[in-house]
Amino acid sequence: MTMNRQRILTITAAGFILLAGSSLGSYAANGGPVMLGKTNTATKSTTIKTTGNGPALKLKSKKSKAPFSVNSKTKVKKLNADRVDGLNGSALQNKTYVYNLTADIAGNIVRWNLPGVPAGKYLATYSINGTMSGSPTFFGCFFDSGPVFANATLANLGVTSGSGSSFFVSGSGVLDATSRTYSMTCQSSGSTGITVPTPASNAQVSLTRIDKTTTAGSAGSAATPPPRQRGFGG
Repeated sequence: MTMNRQRILTITAAGFILLAGSSLGSYAANGGPVMLGKTNTATKSTTIKTTGNGPALKLKSKKSKAPFSVNSKTKVKKLNADRVDGLNGSALQNKTYVYNLTADIAGNIVRWNLPGVPAGKYLATYSINGTMSGSPTFFGCFFDSGPVFANATLANLGVTSGSGSSFFVSGSGVLDATSRTYSMTCQSSGSTGITVPTPASNAQVSLTRIDKTTTAGSAGSAATPPPRQRGFGG
């Protein structure tokens, strides 16, 4: 009799445990408490609202782990993300650094530093004109890094006036400044002085950050000019 009673009590206790477990599962599913460490499912959205000063939800994780994950690529309205792939939002915006250049030096080499340019790749353009003293034979400009003429890139020769004292030079291209800090350098041959006066329109360098570039080759081919049109050029 005693053994049968113990057996009945054991079966009854197990039944209570099963009922309690199924009850907890249903609570977690709809209207019940959120079960930690478990998968929770509901047929409606769950809203967390705070009436205090702090955030409605705070998630903490290891520094090497994401605080949460999602399974959808759908855009979340009004989500204010401070960083994307480790970059601050301001770093994702295109920004152009413009430098207005002036100079009045004795010699045949003039150099302008370009401070404040973060590491990265840039679409670089420059347009410089001024005057030279002495007996110049040519004038050219380029970007260089470190000592003068080191790692020179985007070099172009200038156009001089008939007397050779005035010059104009321009150039553009992709400047890779991810591991170097570049300056703008101009050199003349045979001159004893270089003057780039104001206003700023006489000489300007602009650097526009670009996040990605694709490089491809293109071979030139001979081209035939179009037939001469009547009424054009005589």
